Amino acid sequence: MNYLQLVNDFLLESSLGDTVGSITTDSFEGRKSALWIKDAWVEIQRARLWKFRWAEGSFLTTVDKSNYTLADLTLTEGVSLINTEFYVTGASGIKTKLVPSFYTVIKSKKRVSEAAGLPRYISEKPNGEIELYPKPSGEYTVDYEYYKAPVVLAIAADVPAFPSEYHKAITWKALENYAREEGGEWKGLYQTAIRNYNAVYRQLINTQLPSVTKGGAPFA
Repeated sequence: MNYLQLVNDFLLESSLGDTVGSITTDSFEGRKSALWIKDAWVEIQRARLWKFRWAEGSFLTTVDKSNYTLADLTLTEGVSLINTEFYVTGASGIKTKLVPSFYTVIKSKKRVSEAAGLPRYISEKPNGEIELYPKPSGEYTVDYEYYKAPVVLAIAADVPAFPSEYHKAITWKALENYAREEGGEWKGLYQTAIRNYNAVYRQLINTQLPSVTKGGAPFA
């Protein structure tokens, strides 16, 4: 389902109002439904490091530059870098896995020697930057894996980036949140939404989480 279809699914399941033809409709119920759906999709994405959030990227190091921001990696806030899946390719063309290390360990190494060469270690600094050690002595390609930041539904045709058989989870989570906030007469809907959401969520857990032998761990 796309964003508009999810909004109309919300309206039908809640009996809150008539279906709409636009997410910017004049209908108050339609506009509120669009907000509930949008928030529910972000909440689901943030809940776990799902398979559908996994991605790959690469960047070139700069000579004598040890620290790299998310912008240097052409990434945005909200991503989760996988610290065990950074690889550097040297001049020989051989790809070597960078060793994840604590920032304090690399800091100690730098006190002993501000070495330059092919990086061997990687850490996350307190400000969120990643640091390579030794500092690069040339332009090296660093390949990495990460989990994408949650994507916000914006236009009617936007489709949530996970398998369509689970799209109903967004509707149920939105209905759960809505009914909980409204309280009172919506208790029945709240209980139904929780039950139905949990049923779909269990399927998500079983099929959309990486296996324990893949993916490593995020920096934070």
